[in-house]
Amino acid sequence: MLKVTKGCSVRISYELKFSGGEVLESSQQTGPLDYTHGEAKLIPQFQQRIEGMAVGEEKQGVIPAQEVFGDESAFPTETMKRSSFPADAKLEVGALFSAKRSGGQAVQLKIISVTTEEVTVRMIPELAGKDLEFSVKVLVIDDPHAKKREGVAPPPPPAAALNVEVDPEPEGK
Repeated sequence: MLKVTKGCSVRISYELKFSGGEVLESSQQTGPLDYTHGEAKLIPQFQQRIEGMAVGEEKQGVIPAQEVFGDESAFPTETMKRSSFPADAKLEVGALFSAKRSGGQAVQLKIISVTTEEVTVRMIPELAGKDLEFSVKVLVIDDPHAKKREGVAPPPPPAAALNVEVDPEPEGK
């Protein structure tokens, strides 16, 4: 029986969501995911939990926010002009402000120092404080070193996807 190890091509069905319900990624929306285990396509902490699983195996769990995002001190800092903040803003160490980065990603600005001219902030991803809940099922493992492949048969597509009408009352009843 093959197990997920580094270098294997793997197909999974999965869901990643933040504690509280907001879905980050789901194969329900995008279809099963194919990736090479050990490469940087998945969140490393999620990949660690898939390591060693076999075809057909399912797993659910929680990845703590601290494990996913690390210590807050690892996030970048930026020094900004005090005038970049609203005039009536209470600028003190520890205060949080919401902002958007140039690429449009939401970020929290946490003040780490204030002078009469400048404010130094730590840029914390908006989702940094949220735990990740996951569910995963391994569908296919292809081990190129062992030249072996194992997989589960996919479920049949729903009738609507095949443009087939379903008779609500089959004949003979």
